[in-house]
Parts: sequence; structure tokens; C-alpha cells
Amino acid sequence: MTDKPNAPHLDHVTPPAAMPGGEVQVLGAHLDSHDARIPHATLGDTAAPVILSRPTRATIQIPEGAITGDLIVHRNGNASNALNLRIAVPMAENLHPVSNPAVDPDGNVYATVSGSRGQAVPVSIFQIQRDFQIRPFVRDLLNATGLAFDP
Repeated sequence: MTDKPNAPHLDHVTPPAAMPGGEVQVLGAHLDSHDARIPHATLGDTAAPVILSRPTRATIQIPEGAITGDLIVHRNGNASNALNLRIAVPMAENLHPVSNPAVDPDGNVYATVSGSRGQAVPVSIFQIQRDFQIRPFVRDLLNATGLAFDP
């Protein structure tokens, strides 16, 4: 980080975790393009595109293959302070959950899979274990849509 008065400064990133391909909002100061050059960002050693920049806010896209690391905004040869950004790891593919998954006390994730209205699917709810193993959990439940666990 540089101590120059117009160097970018990061105060907050939201959300505090993101998926590759997603976006985060960074709040701070001196985040706009002071001249014709667009600011750029890095997440660890990976370049992260700045989609929008304003003096106190920037939108940054999380590149595919990114991992958890320090997010830094670069502007006019100056680098900001670093904010740690957690990057999620995809757990499963080819599931089509209708609503948010549920997590049990042991950290297993449960996701519903629903066909179109009235369509039966072979497995209605899958359990994704902490080691990322996917197992059928409930079969033959028509249009499963929402899950919850009791304390």
C-alpha cells in the first residue's frame, strides 16, 4: 500500500464471500478512474475486472479459478490496502434447486431438485456431505421446494 493522498483506500467489501463469476461491491475512497484509465483489481495473484467505478464504490467481478485471498484495487500506479475476500468452492454440479439449500448441524448440505409442475424426478433431495460426496436422500417426493431443520 502506498501513503499517497489519492491512492485508493478500501473500507468494506460486500458480500464478504463470493462465487467465481459473481460480483462484489467495494466501498472506500479514490476508487474512480481519475483519468481515462480504468482502475483494475487483483485477488491474490489473479486479475479481477472492475466493472464499475465511482469515487467511493467499485463493482468487481470474481474471475473463474479465483481462490480466497487479498483484494486490492490499483489506480494510477497506486495500490489500495488489502481486504480479505473469501471465495466459495462449488460443491456439486447438475443440481437444480428450487430454493436455498439447508445445512444440518454436522455440516451436510441438502438440496431439492424439482421438475416442472407435476413432474416426478427420480431423486427429490440430495445430501452433499462435507467431503463433497453427493448421495440421494429422498426419492419420489413430487416437487420438493423448501427445506428446514429443527434445532
